[in-house]
Amino acid sequence: SVLRATLNFGLANSLQISVEASMVSCLAFLAVSGWLSVGMLVFGIVVARKSALAFGVGWLVSKGLKPIPLFQKRLLIESLRFGIRNQLANAVNIVNYRLDYLILSVLTDTGTVGIYAVASKAAELFRLIPGSVGYVLEPKLAKQSPLEASQTVKRLAAWVFLSNLVLLSLAFVVGPIVIPIIFTT
Repeated sequence: SVLRATLNFGLANSLQISVEASMVSCLAFLAVSGWLSVGMLVFGIVVARKSALAFGVGWLVSKGLKPIPLFQKRLLIESLRFGIRNQLANAVNIVNYRLDYLILSVLTDTGTVGIYAVASKAAELFRLIPGSVGYVLEPKLAKQSPLEASQTVKRLAAWVFLSNLVLLSLAFVVGPIVIPIIFTT
């Protein structure tokens, strides 16, 4: 978040990619070595995230940010309350996002669930452009006045919509050709 606020998206994205890559590497190592367990998986996730955090903080310090630990009990309590509610909301959202798969798996066979999973993932691809634009714009908009931010959003919304519409139209034509080629056994 701090890297995004400083508009250093390259490093912010690199850190996110490195976390995901190290988690996948850790999982692969644990699976191949036979040490795969929930505890080891959690350990790998924690190590990957803490490594990225340490690297990001190191970069910020190298750029002149001087972290000064300051204990503020009220802020700590407020942050913990917010964080706990946020984590619970994320857990509920994850279940909600995939509740359709769970319900469908009870009602039908695995082949149908697989087809549905591919179709829903293909549809979700079209959230990438608006999500990416929002990821980049959010810190810039936060620095603008409400009027400037509103004008920026109005100026870019049509372009984002049209670019997504063009990709959606292309996928409508190409999808029926490409998807069977990829998923034919």
